[in-house]
Amino acid sequence: ELMETQAEKLVDGDIDLLTEVIGNSMALKGNVVTRDEREGDLRSVLNFGHTVGHGIEALVQDKPDALLHGECVAIGMVKEAEIARAMGFCTSAL
Repeated sequence: ELMETQAEKLVDGDIDLLTEVIGNSMALKGNVVTRDEREGDLRSVLNFGHTVGHGIEALVQDKPDALLHGECVAIGMVKEAEIARAMGFCTSAL
């Protein structure tokens, strides 16, 4: 909710808000990993974007201006959302 209501401040680089959002994300990830140390069903929620992102990463890793891991995952998130929409798992409103 914070990211939705304060999106403009985040894009503008509000350091205090970015610190809060990153801290919340780290706490959430830590909670998931603690509850699912052996990568069962729950931990898979952390993989969004990584399947396609790792494929992109493999294609560009030897290029002079290779994308960063996070950039590849971000592209993967968009592409996986498009696939989910095409398969009827979500709407374009997401």
